[in-house]
Amino acid sequence: MGKKGIILLAAGAVLVLTACGGGGTTPGGGDTGVAVPTGTAGGSTIAVALGESGAGEMYMNLSQPSVTAGEVTFVVTNEGNKEHEFVVLKTDTPASGFEVGSNDEIDEEAGGSVVVDEDESIKAGATDSLTVKLEPGHYALLCNYEGHYGDGMHTDLDVT
Repeated sequence: MGKKGIILLAAGAVLVLTACGGGGTTPGGGDTGVAVPTGTAGGSTIAVALGESGAGEMYMNLSQPSVTAGEVTFVVTNEGNKEHEFVVLKTDTPASGFEVGSNDEIDEEAGGSVVVDEDESIKAGATDSLTVKLEPGHYALLCNYEGHYGDGMHTDLDVT
């Protein structure tokens, strides 16, 4: 391969790496390598980062705190070392306001809350997506595995 061929090959590699360079930093601090648009022709997309930040401390962070009603795709990245779930509840209760039962879980239907949908198993290091149709209102997003909600794995989403 001549000098011109090597230059073209190197330029092509730079273009490929730039185009596939990935998504940027998630709200939890890690780089998922997944490019997540804030909106698509079919609705909106929200990146969700969840995981453990220390002993007895967990997090769930969103790329944005609100979204327009309609079809919403959550791209959920488990940055932690434990398996988690992702539950979408339509509720008037703030995400931090649910009572934790003796089983270290919350009653997902307490106070008139409605489970819209959920991804019941997101393995450590995995990224899953969940697409739901959301009406205007308040939503609590959480992991309801034993002890996870109480350790902070919940957040609010407002839909306008």
